[in-house]
Amino acid sequence: MSEATGLAARPASRAGRSLITYLAIVVVDLWLVLVLMDLQMDRTIGQAIASSARAISPIGLVVVALVAIGFVPALVLSMELAARRPPTSRLGRALAGAIAWGAWSAIVVISATSLSGLVLFEMSVFAGFVLFAMSGAVFGWLGLDSEAQPPGRAVINLALIAATIVIIGSFLTRGLWGGPA
Repeated sequence: MSEATGLAARPASRAGRSLITYLAIVVVDLWLVLVLMDLQMDRTIGQAIASSARAISPIGLVVVALVAIGFVPALVLSMELAARRPPTSRLGRALAGAIAWGAWSAIVVISATSLSGLVLFEMSVFAGFVLFAMSGAVFGWLGLDSEAQPPGRAVINLALIAATIVIIGSFLTRGLWGGPA
């Protein structure tokens, strides 16, 4: 194996590791959200975990895919912040991920609540911010390294599409939940 071939293989494996880490975090996040929702319905922790595990079904995989696409803007911002020169430390990448994911979840929640009139409980929103900020930190810690590359055009375009869908979706659903029309 030549040295050129070995170097060409490293960036692909790095991108694969980032993608697998990202998808694993999205699956765990959705499972945790389901557990928290079940706990709010006065179920025991065992019942909530069992119920949430059953929810990961073929339809659950569609939800995972939609959320994974919906969080691409946070992924892009994390990757962009981690790709700065000089390379950020592991702690810096974790902090960048936490900020990016927390900020994107805030944008989604603010769009959903202020434009559509959807009412969310304060503790649920706070728990969501904390969950996604922690998830971004885990992604920055595990999914990105000191040689992280900025995202490509395709990923950036997907992030722009996801952001546009969130904002337009909020406008289109305005007033459906009894809020201002």
